[in-house]
This record gives sequence, structure tokens and C-alpha cells, in this order.
Amino acid sequence: MKESTAKLFNERMSAVVQYALGRWKGKPADENSCYWTGETTELDSPNREENGMQEISVILRGFTRGSFMMLEQEKDRIANRVPITTVLPDGTGVVILYDYGMMVPTGDAELKSMKVNMTIQEWRVN
Repeated sequence: MKESTAKLFNERMSAVVQYALGRWKGKPADENSCYWTGETTELDSPNREENGMQEISVILRGFTRGSFMMLEQEKDRIANRVPITTVLPDGTGVVILYDYGMMVPTGDAELKSMKVNMTIQEWRVN
């Protein structure tokens, strides 16, 4: 993923929820707050040389010590406000898509978690 694409995704996520790529370094989740972390995986793109398209899988994990409803509300905000289709100033075409979300057990009765999967499609110009 190009740096410009990563920056766009980070800006969009951070405008909607408390978000960090990789590891959360802010205040721990409590009963009144949530935070989200993300990890990315570049998928094999056999046609990349032909059409310049790279697909990136993004897995988000949300955490709270509040209610599952808090995570559901934030998931809906992510689904409605983060997706975009745009061309960046460097000429890269980017599509950010929401795929799905699901509750994930944590092993801690007070800590709730949700996983959200998203896809980024990036068309690079050389």
C-alpha cells in the first residue's frame, strides 16, 4: 500500500473513531469509550503489472468495557463514513469498502470486542 493511501485511510478512520494502526497507545477502553486498531495485508494481485491494481485487506478490532451497543454504533459510523472512491493528488486511485463486522470473544467478561473487515483497492500510476 502506498503511503498516500495509508494516510487517507488513517485520516478517515481517525475522523470517525479513536483509531491507531497496529497498536493503541492512548487511554485504555473504559465503560464510556471505545478504541480501534487496524492491521493490513496486501493480497496477491496477479494482474498488478497489467492494470496496477493492488487489493489490501484491513482488519479492525474495536474494544470497550462499556456495552456491545457502543461498538455497534461505532461499527455503523465506520461503515457509513469511512468508505470512499477518490483519486489522490499523486494520481493513485483508491476505493475503500466496508465488508462486514462481527462480535469477537476476548476471554475477559468486562472487555468487549468487535472485528470489522474492510477492503482497500488501490490503482497505482508509475
